[in-house]
This record gives sequence, structure tokens and C-alpha cells, in this order.
Amino acid sequence: GLHFYDADLVFIGLISLGNSAFFLVLNVMCCIGFGWLEKYENGLIRSLALRNRPLLKEFLKTSAPLAVGSMLAYAEWELLTVFAAVLGPAEAATWAVLGFVWDVFESTTEAFGDAGEVRVSYQLGKGRPQLARLSSYKSMFMGLAMSIVMSTIFLSLTNVLPEFL
Repeated sequence: GLHFYDADLVFIGLISLGNSAFFLVLNVMCCIGFGWLEKYENGLIRSLALRNRPLLKEFLKTSAPLAVGSMLAYAEWELLTVFAAVLGPAEAATWAVLGFVWDVFESTTEAFGDAGEVRVSYQLGKGRPQLARLSSYKSMFMGLAMSIVMSTIFLSLTNVLPEFL
């Protein structure tokens, strides 16, 4: 097997960066290869939307608060990673592994939220606010149920996860 027992945090970070870059390139190649982007190439590549000042102003007005909120949400974890790295490489590695475990549990409940957003938006787009309200209630219930299930799994693995990782 391929083992690096003397790997430092920089090497592990470079491996993670390379892994992310590989899958980005793979995703882009699949989208281009299957022709999924053909309908959108004019808007993505061939047009220059920066010339449309009112559209650009509205885009920035909408996206800036969302970007700041997202940055603050993710900067918290990264800042704690820096603090863990100050304690030592073992603590930083442990914190990074816990980050991956957290991402697994977070992504399952987040998927229900994203699906609920799409469903409610679809109903609102069709002009059916009552069905949108019903969809939102169902989405909240399913999200709550899934978060209870994931929390139960996480809490039941409290003795197993440290040994496994």
C-alpha cells in the first residue's frame, strides 16, 4: 500500500487540494463531454454580462450579503483549525478528521433543506402558494426527522468513532 508515516500538514493539505482539483476537472470534463453545457455556452462564455450595469448592480446587491454570511459561517471552523494547529500537529489532524465526519452528518440534513427549497420554489413559481406552504411544512418535518435520526446515529457512535478514526 501507499503510506506516508512522516507526512506533515502541508503535504496533507496539498493532497487535499490536488484531490479537489482532480474532481473539479473531472466534473467539468463530464459536463462538456455529455453536452450538458451546450445550451448555456452563449451565456457562460460568449457574452459579457459586465456591460449590463443594472444587472451587475442587482447581482452584487443580492450576492454580497450571502457571500459575507457564508464566509463567516465557514471561517469559524477554519479559525478553530488554526487554533488546533497551534496546539500541535496531532490536534490539527484530529480536528481535520472531525471536520470530515461533521461534513458527512451535515450534508445529509442539508440535502433535505436544499430539496425543500427547490420544492417550495417550484410551487411558488407555478403560482400555488398553498401547496408551497404545505411543501414547506413537509420539508421542515422531514428535516427534523432526519436531524433526529442523524443525531441518534452520531450519539450512538460516540464510543465507536474515536476507535475507528
